Amino acid sequence: MNDDQETYRVVAKEQQYDVVSASDRVVMSCRDPRSANQYATLLNQAFRAGYKAGFRDAKQAS
Repeated sequence: MNDDQETYRVVAKEQQYDVVSASDRVVMSCRDPRSANQYATLLNQAFRAGYKAGFRDAKQAS
């Protein structure tokens, strides 16, 4: 996984801001960009933490 690319991003639409996954699925919609950006940041942090922890566990198991 490329660290420069975020897994979740915010897409602005008419009067709403969607938090979208890398597979272009809408995870949630917010009324303001600040909330959407906060959720996207939290989701990206959680994904990175889980991905890295899973990678470390798999590496130690082999």
